[in-house]
Amino acid sequence: MLGKKLQEHFVYPVDSLMLTPKLEFVQHLPTNDLHKSFPGNERKSEYLKWLKSSLAQVDRH
Repeated sequence: MLGKKLQEHFVYPVDSLMLTPKLEFVQHLPTNDLHKSFPGNERKSEYLKWLKSSLAQVDRH
């Protein structure tokens, strides 16, 4: 079940996925897009924003 859920939302070659404890998909972040779109320091900030946004959505489930 977990493998299938991950495969449904995976973007090659690197993708960050957020799932609830019940394995419900929340959102994903194509990490290569993040690296292409933001320089080093900004990248960390954007990734942290994504994590916080994901966690807020998990709390609503």
